[in-house]
Amino acid sequence: MDAKKENNDKLATPAQALLRKDVSRKEFLATLALTLVSILGFSSIIHFLTGHGPGRTTTAVPKKSGYGASSYGGKTES
Repeated sequence: MDAKKENNDKLATPAQALLRKDVSRKEFLATLALTLVSILGFSSIIHFLTGHGPGRTTTAVPKKSGYGASSYGGKTES
């Protein structure tokens, strides 16, 4: 039976091997924090490179009418 278990361990994917590993609470939280920082950091880099980040949106400024709508000196844009 031990030979069968060893054979299954050799065929296990890295994710399965990681899930079977005994870890302490401290190691688990450290791994979880590192994973989250990696994911969030990676998505931030992708947003920065593609230009689709949250700070990249632009909105059209509506035309004003009334007092203060024109530029100083009374000139208006056409």
